[in-house]
Amino acid sequence: MKYEKVLKEIKSLKKFGIKLGLDRIKNLLKILDNPHKSMKYLHVAGTNGKGSVCTMMSFVLREAGYKTGLFISPFIKDFREMITINGKKIFKKDIVRIYKMFNFALKENKDCATEFEVISTIAFKWFKENNCDIVILETGIGGKFDSTNVIDSALISVITAISYDHTKILGNTLEKITREKCGIIKENGKTVIYPDEDPCVFFTINEECRKMNNLAVVADYSRLKIVEKTFLKTTVKFDNFRYELPLIGTHQLKNLSLVLTVLDELKKEDFKISQKDKYNGILKTKISSRLEVLSNNPKILLDGAHNLQSISCISDFIKEYLGKKNVFAIFSMFKDKDYVSCIKKITPFIKLFVIVKLNNKRACNPLIIKEYIEKFKGKVLSIENTVNEAICVLLKKCKKEDVILIFGSFYLSTNFKQQKKIRLFNA
Repeated sequence: MKYEKVLKEIKSLKKFGIKLGLDRIKNLLKILDNPHKSMKYLHVAGTNGKGSVCTMMSFVLREAGYKTGLFISPFIKDFREMITINGKKIFKKDIVRIYKMFNFALKENKDCATEFEVISTIAFKWFKENNCDIVILETGIGGKFDSTNVIDSALISVITAISYDHTKILGNTLEKITREKCGIIKENGKTVIYPDEDPCVFFTINEECRKMNNLAVVADYSRLKIVEKTFLKTTVKFDNFRYELPLIGTHQLKNLSLVLTVLDELKKEDFKISQKDKYNGILKTKISSRLEVLSNNPKILLDGAHNLQSISCISDFIKEYLGKKNVFAIFSMFKDKDYVSCIKKITPFIKLFVIVKLNNKRACNPLIIKEYIEKFKGKVLSIENTVNEAICVLLKKCKKEDVILIFGSFYLSTNFKQQKKIRLFNA
């Protein structure tokens, strides 16, 4: 069986949709002798910031000399980005080999495992085979019934920023969504909480921590002081120790304070992490599609913002970093997101939109997006089939001092990064 065929079979499981629950993945892992049972985990749930937080922590732990498994989603360019050890992607041959161990159990019926459950199963097996010192697990959707929650315990449960997303699955109130995310909190454990949560979210997390006899530690953003901000990095002091973060935006500074708090707590679990490890790990952090600078002339940035909270971070970024510059948007969204609120929030900050037609059944009709942009007094230049085409259209309109922002869905990032590269100046 070749890698391409295995990948096609795994992706075909999307037709079963999103099905929360742990029975299916438990059955798959049992076939593999339960590789998830005896590893050490940092388990991360939340609405926004999970990928950034997980990636920062992984860079620091690698610097400290720990063999660090990292499981994050979605991938941007290469499927194997989701499963890495010390930054190295899982080998194609290992995906094929592990998949063949359990694929006989995948049957086309209502109880068939989902795509994410199969990927999670492969990740657990590979991490176990390679004797990882620690594994960082990012949940897919929710927490309680997410396939990553098959683990029995975690060194630390981490809750990132919580907002409205996947409301049809997780619930239509912040309290319901938060309780689902809190499903990763294990009895007699420790939970570290994002520093800027809604009061309802704080109350709910603390209540769940009390039920599970957890020590709740809230990251204290006041410990962080900004020294200098540029498009390349932000220099800060956290408890008077200096860090240079190559990720843009105030939300990333809050994520950083969460990460540093988790690392403080991890040291109490006998992990040896020096100040130098933290400094170098943070400085080396790279993550795709988080206000990623693609070009400097004109400045083009790519971000995966796809819900109201993350779109609000984009508007805050424009206000804080771009001032009176003209900002052009390459934009699209899925119809199962709150695209109306997102468009209303961002439209006042955008001079001109180009909408990309996403080749995905979840994609919102571009004409509907256009209708709402114009309803909120925005302007749409055109509708294009790819991000590359949209960039080419806007490059004819932009001046060197203008800014192009690509956002609205991680699938826009995939659309761009899987296309043949176009030439960007000073990229």
